[in-house]
Amino acid sequence: MAARLPRLVSLGCKSFRSPFRNLLSFSRANILSSYNTKLSYLPLRYNSHAVAKLKKSVESEIKHENEHLGEKFPDLGQFAKKLNYTVEHVYGEKTVKLTRKVDDHLIVVEFVVDDDYAQPFDENEDMGMEGQNEGENEAQFKDYDDSTSSFSCDITISKPSKPEAGILICSLEIHSEDFELFSVQYVKNLEDSENSYRGPKLTELDESLNSALVKYLNFLGINSDLAGAIAIIREEKEKREYLLWLEGLKKFISH
Repeated sequence: MAARLPRLVSLGCKSFRSPFRNLLSFSRANILSSYNTKLSYLPLRYNSHAVAKLKKSVESEIKHENEHLGEKFPDLGQFAKKLNYTVEHVYGEKTVKLTRKVDDHLIVVEFVVDDDYAQPFDENEDMGMEGQNEGENEAQFKDYDDSTSSFSCDITISKPSKPEAGILICSLEIHSEDFELFSVQYVKNLEDSENSYRGPKLTELDESLNSALVKYLNFLGINSDLAGAIAIIREEKEKREYLLWLEGLKKFISH
């Protein structure tokens, strides 16, 4: 067998290379044909007209935004200073965090500026289709106009000096300058929040318990004033993020 092995290899190579060469020849011919007859498939960098048109449009939009916003980025903390909240964020990132201490409570508010991509909340689905009446909406802080834009917001309430007390996680929807409270979740620590019980539907709570819960949150500064500040901060940050996106787009197409 050792003497026949070179012949088998030689025959194998001979039978394999011939069709492969034909395939390469066929593919190369088709590529050259497409290159010469279908110029629309050329890489974008060769289509100078398309690049120039896009760049001009982006530059025009940047100029428009700068004329209305000014080139100086505002300090978002100024919009929550009166409420004693500290604002944490980085331009170029989507998350905004507000923090405040009330007695032994630590309040942390978090939201994102691109929440518009999320599916809108279906009020009927959350409340249930049966047994609805005007009294079932008492969990809301205030009535709101369904036509206004809204976005979600999470608020965690903890007691740093008493970690054994656990944490409350409030899920809210902000409509213009009003809150709608969806749920209040209790967890031992934030790591357990994903798998922990989210709490009951607030519309199904006893009326007195619901009212007491809302008053407790108001005492901690979770009210319409905070909702208004969050709405302003989100709007201002989104404007600047849009401008940064335009500048990034210009930088990409210019290289």
